Amino acid sequence: MGIITDQHVLIYQQSITDVRQSIGRVAYIYLEPIKVDCTYCILDKVHGRSSGVSEYGMDWTTHPDYDPVYNIKVCPNCNGKGYTQSDVIKTVKGTKKDLSYNNRVDLNAGMFRPGTIRFSCDLADVLIDLGNVEGNTWFDRAIYVILDGEKYEIVNTTKSGLRDLYTCRVILERTNK
Repeated sequence: MGIITDQHVLIYQQSITDVRQSIGRVAYIYLEPIKVDCTYCILDKVHGRSSGVSEYGMDWTTHPDYDPVYNIKVCPNCNGKGYTQSDVIKTVKGTKKDLSYNNRVDLNAGMFRPGTIRFSCDLADVLIDLGNVEGNTWFDRAIYVILDGEKYEIVNTTKSGLRDLYTCRVILERTNK
């Protein structure tokens, strides 16, 4: 009976990380966009949109998207919404395995539809609070995932491992939405 030492765990973890980095695929995790109040105009809090009045000291004509015909009363920065949105995208490298009727994979959920995959990555790469293995991952907060140019919805997220060898496995289903 062999004893697994910390050195063995470190060598194994480094080997698996190297494999994922060399042959792994990049997944783009799309999170809820962040809304920020527009800096160019004054927000009308009653109606929840731009008031059509420029913020003190802001000159709309200096904005790169300024159009003298359209932007007389519409802010060129937010187009009258009163806020700007910025997409939040996280990238992670991992391995992909197809799960479909062809290979008859049965798990607790039963049979998978065609286009369903399992994406595996290092748990440390997707943890929101680093070091908190029991915490949430970016996959838990994701709207959708783009992998190999295809859009996927998240069906299930599981964390597994022992000691320092934690992985995150995500079941993704292809979507047309």
